[in-house]
Amino acid sequence: MKAVVGFFDFGEARTAQDALLVGGFRPEDVKVLTTINDVPEYLEGEPEKMTSWGWLIGTALGAVVGAAIGWLVMSRYSMQFIVLTVLLSAAIGGAIGGYLLALYFVRADVEPDMEIRASLSEGKALLVAMANGAGVRRAIRIMNRNNSRHTLTYPVPAEEAETA
Repeated sequence: MKAVVGFFDFGEARTAQDALLVGGFRPEDVKVLTTINDVPEYLEGEPEKMTSWGWLIGTALGAVVGAAIGWLVMSRYSMQFIVLTVLLSAAIGGAIGGYLLALYFVRADVEPDMEIRASLSEGKALLVAMANGAGVRRAIRIMNRNNSRHTLTYPVPAEEAETA
């Protein structure tokens, strides 16, 4: 199950909601959100999960790149300390890579949440349609035809999908 979110002016959100209902969506699967308190948790992102993935990937990539750079530098000058240099370069590269990718992944996860908050604070409305498969594409088409400023899709956790 996915949530398709469109950013609208308030009047346009009601028009798009009607278009979704005419397009075959059930009334309980289409909601207009106008305040930040209405926004479900799954639209707010998971910064902790994204941070750990960014750290893990960044550490691995940084360590490999650091080791390669250490090897290249020391192989040109002195083979005497190559093992120590490769280990130190891998450790430093892993630390830097983990830190940078953790920051990047959190920023990527938080950006849609900031956009949702900004839109709602400006008096805009969010239209959320729950759908699967072809319904996701159909909801995006309907929202875009009805002047959605921006359209995003979010995965909906199983327990949220059951209550929706």
